[in-house]
Formats: sequence, structure tokens, C-alpha cells
Amino acid sequence: MEKIVNPDGSIRLGIFDSPVDEINGQDHHLRTTSGRTVPAFLKRLLYKGFHFIGITTPGIMAGIAVVDLGYLASTFAYVYHREDKWLEETSTISLLGRGASIAPFPERPNSSFKKNGIRINMDHQGVEASADGLEFRVGLPDFSAVPALRICTRAGYRGWSFTRKAAPVSVLGSIQARGETFDLNPGDSFAISDWTGGFLRRDTFWNWAAIAFCLPDGRSLGLNLSWGVNETGFTENAFWVDSVMTKVDTVSFSKDDAGSIWQISSYDGRVDLEFVPDSSRGEHVNALVVATAFTQCFGRFHGRLTTRDNEVISIDGVPGWTEDHFARW
Repeated sequence: MEKIVNPDGSIRLGIFDSPVDEINGQDHHLRTTSGRTVPAFLKRLLYKGFHFIGITTPGIMAGIAVVDLGYLASTFAYVYHREDKWLEETSTISLLGRGASIAPFPERPNSSFKKNGIRINMDHQGVEASADGLEFRVGLPDFSAVPALRICTRAGYRGWSFTRKAAPVSVLGSIQARGETFDLNPGDSFAISDWTGGFLRRDTFWNWAAIAFCLPDGRSLGLNLSWGVNETGFTENAFWVDSVMTKVDTVSFSKDDAGSIWQISSYDGRVDLEFVPDSSRGEHVNALVVATAFTQCFGRFHGRLTTRDNEVISIDGVPGWTEDHFARW
């Protein structure tokens, strides 16, 4: 079994082609900036992890996540109706992480949240959830077969961040919201999987963009682009066309003066996209010690992608996500 922390307590950094089975963060010899060993109880509070599944169908976009910050945990779930433009969502927090669990196994994840009337379980086989009128019964039959991007980079002076991103993962099953049932059918319903854990910077910021859908010619398209977390030597930027991954260099994000149109491009020229938001959800909290400013947008991408074989893929109205996130944790 491959682990991210070596037997001597050092961390493995880089991009991994083969599975990293266990993120054994508590085995890492974490030290302060002055070189002192961080005690075990404090390491448990400093470790951050989250597990997100985003789903796109011809009719809806949906998302569900479990977040564990050590001293508190949170969860959210939502359904966005693309044509009628309504958003149904729920979220809650739990002090000291009560009721929340994220197992340290990104290849066979098992994350759960059971508190305040919300019940969520996400693993490599699917998602089962019920909360405030939302019901997820989602299967992920191809989870282990879909190529994934696995990367571990330094975060700040002493920390590190591991992430496993995979898209598009074919899904089946159903999601219920506002009394409607939305069927998920293989071939037109896809997911992006995001599993992240590590000792992240005290002040962490990122922009993110993602796609899990199909092209007009029937080929599947997945995309994951980000800046702000994993650029210390390696990037987590890539896209997949029919499961063939094209690795992408550093990416920049910018918005127009109104903040409504995003421009996303990569240094190597393989990504040249515009994103037009249709709706968004977010949170803004300032509790001095802990703060967050979070906006996740649902919308449409336009532009082009150039594969590693130099095929130019035209993108015209493909649904997806962007995100602007600051956290002090």
C-alpha cells in the first residue's frame, strides 16, 4: 500500500501516476517554522480535509461535500436547475467535527456526515444522502477506472497539500429536489471527484474551474484547473478527453470589471476559456480566528482546449463550475 508519508516521517512530493492509497498525515513529522515538533493533539487540529462530488446532467448541476477542519466540520448539498435557474441547497456545521468523518483513503474514499438532520455517505461506489428535501442516490460504477491526477506539493514553509482529482466519472441513479426526480443516465450524466487533505496554509486562497460533461461528438470531457494552492513546483491542472489526460501548465484567472465574465488561460496555451456564470452559491464569515469568503458559480464555458496531441477542442456552452475561495483556518 502506497502512503504519502514515508516511514521516516518525511512527505512524498510530486505528481503520482500510480495510486496513493493512504494519506497518513498524522505520521508526518510536522514542525513549526522555528523547527519545533508539533504535538500530536495539535496536528489533529491543524490537518484539513475535504471530499467533493460535483454532478452535471443535461438538466441539472449538483454538488455535495464533507469538510473536516479538525476543530469543526461542515457539509453542503445543492441542486441547480439549469433551465429554470432555481437553486435548492442545505448546509450545516459541527463543532469539533462531531458526526463527520473523512477516511484517509483517496482511492477508495469513505466520507460521511450525520448531524442536524443531514445524512451523507460518499464512497468509491456512490453517494447516498438525505437532507432538507434533497435526496441523492448516485452510483459511481467507473470510479476506480477513470484516470486521476494525484499531486502533493508544499503549502507554506512547513505544510503540504495532497489532492486527487478525477473527471468525468460516469454516474447513474437519481437526485430529488423540490419534489422532482432527476434521473442520472450513463452517457449524459457525469461527475468530478475532488479529494484533498493536508496541512494547508493558515490563510489559503484559490480559484478553481471544472467540467464533467460530454462534447457534441459524444466524447466525454473532464477539466480541473486551479491556482492558489498547488503551484509550488507542480500544478493540479489537467483536462481529459475520453479519459486521455492532457497535463496543463500554470493557469491564470481574471474577471471583467463587473465580475461576471471569467477569463481562464494557461501559460502553455492549451487552455483559452471564457466562463459566463448563470448562478452561484456562497458563504461569507468573519469570526476573527476563522474566516471564509466563498463563491461557487454554475455556468457555461466557451473557448478552446488543445490536447497533448495538438487537437483543438472547441468549447461552446459546456456547463461547469468556477470558484473563488479564501479561508483562514
